[in-house]
Amino acid sequence: MNKQKKFNIFMNILFISCLILILSILGYSYFHFTQLKDSLTETEYRTSTFTKKVDTLKQIESEYAKVSSDLGVTEIALPPQKEASKLIKDLEVLANQNGLSLVSIRASGGTKNSGDLNLTQTVKGKNSYELPLELSLEGEYGNFVNYIKNLESYQRLNNVTGFMVSNVSEQGEGNYVSVKLKIIVYLDR
Repeated sequence: MNKQKKFNIFMNILFISCLILILSILGYSYFHFTQLKDSLTETEYRTSTFTKKVDTLKQIESEYAKVSSDLGVTEIALPPQKEASKLIKDLEVLANQNGLSLVSIRASGGTKNSGDLNLTQTVKGKNSYELPLELSLEGEYGNFVNYIKNLESYQRLNNVTGFMVSNVSEQGEGNYVSVKLKIIVYLDR
């Protein structure tokens, strides 16, 4: 064989070898980059999922802060103890602020099983304990209406269940009334 043929064969083998090498590098690169792309896609998905979870946790934390701040108000509105003396004093102060005289406070709502209640007894309600009270008030009718409005915004959770107006008489500028007011004050279970 002459030198030219040997050189051509060598060049063909070298060309084929280079071509095989280039194709294998391209194949490996394509496979590697496909894995990197899949890995990148998975990382982006995990990042977005993580971001959503962080946002959800921040929202939960915000809601928890709101609930925590409302807890103090709830404990005042629905205290775990009766605090009967404070309740009586508050009801009397509220009556005086509205120009009424608080004649008496007594427990009401006794049943055949419980008998007459006193201010230290409660009745088990559906979601809380209840302290049913009957207040006797005297004063002008307009002041009584204001008393009811202020009682609705009283810090302790309560419910006016009824009232009876009697002894209506004219005294001074307005109507003087005697009222028996029934309310329920609620306590935490």
